[in-house]
Amino acid sequence: MSMAVNLSLLLSMVFLVQSYNRTINNSHIEKMLQLEADDPTSEFTFLIAGGLRNPVIMKKFLPYMVSIRSRNPQKYFGDNHFCSGTIFGKDLVLTAAHCVMDKRRVLTKPRRLLLVAGTPNRVEPSNTTVQYPARSLTAHTNFVRKNRNDIAVIRLKGEVPEKSDSIKAIKLPSGPPPYGSQCIVLGWGRLCRDGPLSGFATHLRVKLYTPEECQRKLPNKFKEGMLCAGEDRPFKQDPCRGDSGGPLICNDTLTGIISWTIGCGSFYAASLYTDVWYNRQWIDQHISKAYHLKPHYFVYVLLLLLWIL
Repeated sequence: MSMAVNLSLLLSMVFLVQSYNRTINNSHIEKMLQLEADDPTSEFTFLIAGGLRNPVIMKKFLPYMVSIRSRNPQKYFGDNHFCSGTIFGKDLVLTAAHCVMDKRRVLTKPRRLLLVAGTPNRVEPSNTTVQYPARSLTAHTNFVRKNRNDIAVIRLKGEVPEKSDSIKAIKLPSGPPPYGSQCIVLGWGRLCRDGPLSGFATHLRVKLYTPEECQRKLPNKFKEGMLCAGEDRPFKQDPCRGDSGGPLICNDTLTGIISWTIGCGSFYAASLYTDVWYNRQWIDQHISKAYHLKPHYFVYVLLLLLWIL
C-alpha cells in the first residue's frame, strides 16, 4: 500500500514537471517570436526554409538555369556547386561577377569552371543532365564587390540543344524593369542562413520594388544599375548563399541577376539584383566580342602565311 502511494506520488510529480517545462518552453518560443517581430536585428532568428517546388513553375523556368561549379567534385556529384547562372544564347550564360572573380578582382580561369544544365537535382545527374566546360568568360571591368556592375558572361564549350524541354535559353529584356510585378527567383542555395544547400532546385515569388522603395529599404546599399525585391511580410523567403548569379524572372524575361542576398534570414530586408536592362549594352558588346577573333589573331595569321609563302 505504501509503495503504491509513493509510486502514484512520483508519477504525479513527473507529470507536474513535464507540464511546467512545456509551459516554460512555449513561453520562451513566444518570447523569441515577439522579440524578432519587434526587433529584426535581435539575437533570435527564426528562419523558414523559403524555397518552394511547384512542378509547373519548375518545369517552366528551371531549363534556363545552370549550376556553376568548380571543375571537379570533392566527394560526390554536385558538392562543388557555388553559384548559378542563366542561359541566354546558344552557348552563353549570364551570372554575377563575384561568382567568377575573387576579392582581389582577379578573374578565374575558364578551365576551373564546369556548368551543369538540365539537372533539377544538384547532387544526382539525370538523363537530361549536360555538363559544359567554360570556353571563356568576362566580367564587368567596373565591378565593385557588394556594389555595382555585378555581372559576367560565360561562353560554353558546346551549344545547348535547339529542341529540348530540359535546357533552354531565356530572352533578355527589351525595355525597363516591370516595377511592382511579382517575379520568380530560382536556385540551389541554402534553405536558411548557415543551413545546407538545397538538393533539388527551389523557387520563390518576390515583389520587384521601385527604385524609390529600394532607396527607403536599403538607403546605404542601393545604387544605380541595381534592382531590389522581397516581400512585405515576416517569415519571408529570399535567396541565400549558393543562389548568387541565378535569375530574377519577371514576365518570362531575365530581369535581374541575384547579386547580394541581404534578405537571407532577415525580416523585411530586400535582396539586391543586377539590372539586366541597365547592362544590356555591355552584354551586347561582349556577345559580339565572344564570336569574333581579336585583331592580333589576324596579324598572326597574316605573318604565318607570309612566312610560308
